[in-house]
Amino acid sequence: MKDKRREKAREKEKEKKWICLKNKKITTTKSYPNDVNEPNITEKHLKNCSDEKNTLPSEIKSTNNVNDKFSNTISTPVIPSSLVSDLDKLNFTEERLKRYESEANTLSSNTTLTINTENELKTEAIYLREKAISKTLNNIKLSMEVDLCFVLDCTGSMKPHIAAAKDCISHVSNYIKCTNPSIKLRVGFCGYRDHNNKPHHRLQVFNFTNKYTKFTKYMRKVSPGVYSQYSDGPEDVLGGLNAAITQMDWQSSTRVLFHIGDFPPHGRRFTTLEDNYPDGDPNGLTAENVLEKMQSNNILYFFGKITNNPAKNMVMKEYLYVGRNDPFEKYLEAVEVSTVAHFLATKFNLIAEQKSIPKVNFLYAKLLRCGTIDLCTRYYTIELRLKDTDYKRFNTNTGVIVELRPALEAFSHFTYVYTKGYLVVCDLQGIEVNDKFLLTDPAIHCIDSLRFGRTNLGEKGINQLFLANHRCNDICKKLKLRHIN
Repeated sequence: MKDKRREKAREKEKEKKWICLKNKKITTTKSYPNDVNEPNITEKHLKNCSDEKNTLPSEIKSTNNVNDKFSNTISTPVIPSSLVSDLDKLNFTEERLKRYESEANTLSSNTTLTINTENELKTEAIYLREKAISKTLNNIKLSMEVDLCFVLDCTGSMKPHIAAAKDCISHVSNYIKCTNPSIKLRVGFCGYRDHNNKPHHRLQVFNFTNKYTKFTKYMRKVSPGVYSQYSDGPEDVLGGLNAAITQMDWQSSTRVLFHIGDFPPHGRRFTTLEDNYPDGDPNGLTAENVLEKMQSNNILYFFGKITNNPAKNMVMKEYLYVGRNDPFEKYLEAVEVSTVAHFLATKFNLIAEQKSIPKVNFLYAKLLRCGTIDLCTRYYTIELRLKDTDYKRFNTNTGVIVELRPALEAFSHFTYVYTKGYLVVCDLQGIEVNDKFLLTDPAIHCIDSLRFGRTNLGEKGINQLFLANHRCNDICKKLKLRHIN
């Protein structure tokens, strides 16, 4: 009997946060089905969230094995009276209106707000958010048309690695094709060797195509060059990049050049290795003019780099730009996203534990408020740093799956079903340890476009970026989630 009472008490406690979200303060002109709650943030809720978890206390009890336990213990905070005063003075709707006007580029430097009533503020804010969302969705649609060019060092020094590099190229192109069908991908290839090779062997170009079988067949024939008595250390890197920029038929809105190589270009400015062309490229190419061509063609350049940077215990984040509005509101919004994602993960894990499904956890973002020497109040979000393992981005708020994890795709599906279509948690990123996920910085698409910040792309985001791209998997079936076509 006692065990049942304790279990009921625990369940009531877990429901508190979600109940807070159902208080109606900011409303929109949208109508919702009778069975859909319209959760909304209120100043009272903000105080409760701050009191429970999200205001940094004077002492933090951090744990060294956060990655293993997925926990971060803090002491019980005491809310300063000055913070309560700030919350009381904050007009949430008005501050969001100012920020959305700024983000939608509709508020000029000499414009003053003349809207006075709360209803007018809400109507204007909804209009501006929908305008910004439509513009963003159009940009996302265009960005899904991708030209991806692989530039590969095909010299003799790459012989031990070239087979692996070709496998990587094939894997990347096939992964994008199979995992993200919304991306219209064209792939191309440019291989470079060095000036001592025969002219028709120095460069080889395979123009963009959407015929992946044809591309894969061509890549199988790519082979490394041979050493000669004239070989030196540097390679014709600038010639290879220049050929990729000028000889390829770049058309799509998103243009990506992925460069794989092991030695630098010719010239003393780049290397102290033995060099047959110490004054630089014999054809007159320079890094500056090659990069300028790349920039003028809107080509994104990627080159792999290995680094070992020691991780610290905590991460503090400050927005570089908050507009003219009170920054306090924007930081509270970040905390709200974290709190909602954490709550929904808790609900997901209750079922996951029973069905042997990998658990999903989120770091709590907390609000740090401090005074400065110039008597200005500054705000930060703060959370424990993820360390001792690889940080990964699994999917994005645009619907792109970066690294497919069925449990995470099912989690996003779960959040949609649990909230009865009100929101979807996405942009899942963090670490994967022992078949568990510890995530941070999620985004939320919500039919109320006035919540969860600029990464919330509203009802259109849910329909066009989640529902249109989601493919139900075995974990969705285990959770008995309604199938999404």
